[in-house]
This record gives sequence, structure tokens and C-alpha cells, in this order.
Amino acid sequence: LQGNAVLSTTNPLPVTPAAATAATPIAVAASDNHATLKNGAGVAMSVHTSNNSATKNYLRLYDAGTGFNGCNSATGVIFAMEIPPNDGGFSVSLGGGVGIAFTTGLSWCITSGFGLTDTTNATASAIYANASYR
Repeated sequence: LQGNAVLSTTNPLPVTPAAATAATPIAVAASDNHATLKNGAGVAMSVHTSNNSATKNYLRLYDAGTGFNGCNSATGVIFAMEIPPNDGGFSVSLGGGVGIAFTTGLSWCITSGFGLTDTTNATASAIYANASYR
């Protein structure tokens, strides 16, 4: 070491993150399934889906709170994914496991049409979806 540099041997204390809250799983209906999962700021941690139909479906998360009905808009989209067909189960940790921040609220849409503004009805009685957030 040169000059007045000091080598530190202090280890930082581990920080335990707040536990995530899971939204109640839904059985997807023949609609765009728009819903607000949490009103207010937070962090989306993960998404879990399963699909026993032969049709691909799609899930989008939005930074949007109470009153959300914006599946026909790409405004506020913070995450989008395919829900694989044919008994595909899928879990995604968001933001590399640290989550994706939202400021207004956490809402979602689940449709069977590709695109950030698609509102084609999802495949009914074939998909379960769940998200966790804190």
C-alpha cells in the first residue's frame, strides 16, 4: 500500500430482503384477464404459469395501479413473456432475481395474441398464473 491507504478487513453484515408476497393464483378466463395485483410502489419478483392447452398465450406486467384496463396499450409495460403450450409450466425470476421496480402499482394482462397491445381472449380453463411481489 502506498501513502495513507488502509486495507479494510471489515465484512459487511448480510442483509435479509423482505419476503415476497404471492398474488392469489388465477385460472385464466376467456378475456384479456386485466387485473391489478398490487396498488402502489413495490418490486415484482417472479411469475409462475402453466398451460395445458395447445395454444401459446402471453403475459404482460404493467406499472399501473387501481383502475387499470390498459391491455390495449404498451404504456407501462415492464415485462412480457410467452406462456408455453402443451402442459408447459414456467417460472421466471425477474430482474436477475432482484426484481423489477414499479411505482404506481403492479397489473397484468394474459392474452392468446402476441404483441404488447393485443387483447385477444386467452385460452379459457387451461392456464394458471401467479406473480410474487414485495
